[in-house]
Amino acid sequence: MKHFLAFVISACALLLGHAEGYAQRPPEAILVQGSELPLQGSCKKNGLDSDELGSSGKNATLSCTGKGTDMVNLFYSDGTYDKCVYIDNLDRNNQALFIPVRTSQEWLAFKATTQADGNLNNKVRITYGCDAGTIMDPCSMGQVFPRGRNGAQVTFTSNATKILNYTCVATTKCGVWTLTSSTGTCPVNGVCGEASTMPFAAAPKTNLCSAGTASNVTRNEAWNWQCKGLNGGKDSYCETTIQRDGVCGKADGGTFAEAPENNLCDMGTPTAVSQSATKYNWDCMGENNGVIASCSARFVNGDGCGPAAGRTYSRRPHPFNLCALNWTRLGNMAITSDSYEWQCKTVHSPKLTVSCSADRNPVSCGLPWGGAIDSGDSVTAYAAPHATCGDKCIPETRSCNDGVLSGSYEKKSCAMLACEYAKGNASCFNGCH
Repeated sequence: MKHFLAFVISACALLLGHAEGYAQRPPEAILVQGSELPLQGSCKKNGLDSDELGSSGKNATLSCTGKGTDMVNLFYSDGTYDKCVYIDNLDRNNQALFIPVRTSQEWLAFKATTQADGNLNNKVRITYGCDAGTIMDPCSMGQVFPRGRNGAQVTFTSNATKILNYTCVATTKCGVWTLTSSTGTCPVNGVCGEASTMPFAAAPKTNLCSAGTASNVTRNEAWNWQCKGLNGGKDSYCETTIQRDGVCGKADGGTFAEAPENNLCDMGTPTAVSQSATKYNWDCMGENNGVIASCSARFVNGDGCGPAAGRTYSRRPHPFNLCALNWTRLGNMAITSDSYEWQCKTVHSPKLTVSCSADRNPVSCGLPWGGAIDSGDSVTAYAAPHATCGDKCIPETRSCNDGVLSGSYEKKSCAMLACEYAKGNASCFNGCH
């Protein structure tokens, strides 16, 4: 240690009397590359404007009488460092002091001499401070801090509403600026809450704001509200989508000959229309996770006429074949000499009516006594071939309708039998006078 102190004193003598000697220091002694070490204390007042150890690097600094004017940051090639160091020269008998910092071991040894049992105790004092930088304060504002010694204090006014007092706390290493006291309140900016991230069918009432005060919710193209800032904080404008359930349109429940294209949905987006045996089907998709509505309409044949229409019949077509599905016959069928004619109407709304017909090819009717008559013709038939005295021949008109002969009498003719009566001693048959 005595040898080390002698080195320090010798270095001081060289510095004060022969500063040019440092320019001859061998390059291998320069181990701290690129570190500009500032002059300390009152060196400039004593005419020392710069450290004369060469421009390629610094391996020492000057500490003149007084407190160090700036902190020193030391970085070594072995990866160690010592930052935020203040070197104070308290020895009034020395005008300047050479501080050896060539290696970390040399620096640590020098620091040891400044401790309570060291040779430089009460002559050199090494303390730490806090580096400059920007720190976010409790009001979320960035405050720019200066360099300062341990115990230094700075005061900021954040957002004109909160006074903040900070103290540098640095004992054995580079310290931090620590908030020690504050008065006032921070502004609180309004922040939209969880409700702004999900759709709602009705106006949301909860989770509107995660910070600030919520306004009333209004409805436009979306649900809108504000989260108003507190203590001068900024307002936030919030919105979320409106959840709309699908609603079937006027086409739902209707009757159509072709797939409907309009009025499918009163709310929501319609899917493609599909056709089953008796219905048209589609969905109205809800918006923003809204409920899906299932819709349908009745299917009818395009013209309403059944399969009997347009065909040829010798007899009246079966009623089941007169009208299409979801249609029913309107009124009675009309029969002409060459056609069958009828009307069909829809069972459900909308009310539609169509006229239908089929060709008529009548079938003749066979007669009980042989032969036939054409459809539409008629003959007179009798119940018995003759009538007894006092009776009458009973006739019946039998008509042919598409091969069906009406009536039931089967005799082609009827003869009146003669009446027998007595005149004198003779019997007469319609000829005795």
